[in-house]
Amino acid sequence: MAEDAPKLSKKEEAFMDAKQKGNDAISKQEWDRAAMFYTEALKSAPSHYFQAEGQAAACYSNRSFALLKGGQFQKALEDGLQCARLRPQWSKAHFRIAEAYRHMGQWRLAAESFRNGTACDPNDLDLLRYLADAEERAKLEGKDPDTVLELEKRLGIPAGLVWQARFGVVGLVLGVLLVTAQDEKHRNLASDVMVPLAVLALSALLGTFVRTLRLRARNDRLAPPSVRARGRGPKEAAEEEDSGEE
Repeated sequence: MAEDAPKLSKKEEAFMDAKQKGNDAISKQEWDRAAMFYTEALKSAPSHYFQAEGQAAACYSNRSFALLKGGQFQKALEDGLQCARLRPQWSKAHFRIAEAYRHMGQWRLAAESFRNGTACDPNDLDLLRYLADAEERAKLEGKDPDTVLELEKRLGIPAGLVWQARFGVVGLVLGVLLVTAQDEKHRNLASDVMVPLAVLALSALLGTFVRTLRLRARNDRLAPPSVRARGRGPKEAAEEEDSGEE
């Protein structure tokens, strides 16, 4: 006859009960209530649950998820770090940390944490996908979207002005061509100067517009998912979620 399972202490029972309530709240997408129940569970947990590989790790993971979904990214990060402290070889602990960094738009730290997760579980395809995406975005951090050509470097043109300079040169050339194409009878000193300058100014303005578009595209690429999801439908946003519960 199988032995009866050891009876749980009052603290263990309180922990399990509150944790289950948190799981139920997560299934209903009641993020604040879920975080509240997980906090209650952690307060009720016996001390040995907080030892290495203890059951508190899963509770920290779940609360991190609930806090993340509730928009409390810094607190979600803190719980992810606590989870990893208890279970350093658990890939989900590093995933929680990475997700918090990802939602804060800190792509280099997110990539590092995803990398730690893949070291724990090299076969997790989701982790590998998230890692590749974070590494790609991390390369854009602090990098100007425009490349300065060697001649432009010698002329001292900064990256922020390369498109204005390029369009300006083209505009100046077009302006000169417009002037020289005019009949000599209709030309004068004022038009010979003003036409090229006007076309140059308009061209430089167009260059500013191109620069703005390129910066916006780069910034959109670096925007955290919490920002990008605002303009997306529920189905697309839901694809970034996971079950959360342990």
